[in-house]
Amino acid sequence: MKLPRATEVNPEATGRPRRPALALTLQCGDGIDGTPFAHAQIRRWVLAALTAPATLTLRFIEREESRRLNCEYRGQDHATNVLTFGYSVDPTIADVLICVPVVVDEAAAQGKTFKDHLAHLVVHGVLHAQGWALVAMCSGQLVFSQGRGGRAIQQKFRSSEP
Repeated sequence: MKLPRATEVNPEATGRPRRPALALTLQCGDGIDGTPFAHAQIRRWVLAALTAPATLTLRFIEREESRRLNCEYRGQDHATNVLTFGYSVDPTIADVLICVPVVVDEAAAQGKTFKDHLAHLVVHGVLHAQGWALVAMCSGQLVFSQGRGGRAIQQKFRSSEP
């Protein structure tokens, strides 16, 4: 009997679902000296929220870039924690911008670690990139919905998962 090579093993046969294909680029804006965590860690957070193949750029930015883009595209003259610019949902193509100083401030104010809050916001941005919209807060969890009358999910995520 010929045994299958490792590359021929069906992931469903192992009980693990196949992960969607992901092309991920990390960028740092002016004033940001390197990504806050390793590419592999950030990729795991992205994959935790990904439901279909995607091409994503995660850009870590300072307050001024966040404020400028938030003002220009959302009409709000302040820096924000995450901005998602989706160009296509099927396949998912998007830029997710995360303002590092705002994430640091929010984590401290909420009694969270920077890592946990950043993981939460990466997942949050990736969900938006796939067409999910934030619809409610329920028992401390964010509730996202996809499309009108579509299914809803609750986002409860910590950096230790997965």
